[in-house]
Amino acid sequence: MTYTAYYRRNGITYKTSFNNGFCESQNNKVKLVKRNAFCYKYFINLRKRILLHLGFRYTLNFEEIKKG
Repeated sequence: MTYTAYYRRNGITYKTSFNNGFCESQNNKVKLVKRNAFCYKYFINLRKRILLHLGFRYTLNFEEIKKG
């Protein structure tokens, strides 16, 4: 979906457009990771995998490591 907007600044009219392509691509990546990661035992592992695929970084906290 594309949204076109006109706004006026300093007597000049500007045309700009927005679309949700970025959000759709991120959603598609999450769905692909979830489809391929059906055997994860803990949700935190799935969350880390999704964040890695989306380009985020995280630090490993020792509280997150499961004992047992």
